Amino acid sequence: MKKLFLICAMVVALACINVMPAQATIALEFNPSDIEVEVCDTFWVDLWADIPETDATLAWGLDLVYDNTQMSWDSLTIGPDWTPPLPSTTDDGFAGFRLGPIWGNVLLATLDFHCLDMGFSTLDLAVSDTTEGFILPGGSFAAWECTPANITQTPEPATLFLMGTGLAGLVAARRRKKKH
Repeated sequence: MKKLFLICAMVVALACINVMPAQATIALEFNPSDIEVEVCDTFWVDLWADIPETDATLAWGLDLVYDNTQMSWDSLTIGPDWTPPLPSTTDDGFAGFRLGPIWGNVLLATLDFHCLDMGFSTLDLAVSDTTEGFILPGGSFAAWECTPANITQTPEPATLFLMGTGLAGLVAARRRKKKH
């Protein structure tokens, strides 16, 4: 009877370990986190995850949040520790999986953008459905938080030059008009 009780206790303990919730929070950050880019230029940013050992992860899937009137997302390279998903399994390919769990400071992806317009915007992350997030070996999801990246889009130098010469021309024309 003691052996049966011990076996049952071990089975219950193993089952609890497999469905145990996350122990910590995965910290995500973009690098660089503050970017200044000229209109019409391209830029890249890496997405890093600091994954605690207690939240060793098998897969991840996220949604990128950005202002598509300010910049366009041109390409994506999944980090070397991950296998990219098949195109039919995700709408944007912004995910990765692996056979064994991983923890530590891990590169998730490198993203390439093209600056479209002047202004200020941010890059952030979200999940849009119950299949996204950081999947733990037991099948549950880890808690995570992201520090957004700040993007400042400035006019290209040629645009500044044209605006400056145009303003100088208007000032000269106004002075000329006042003298006559």
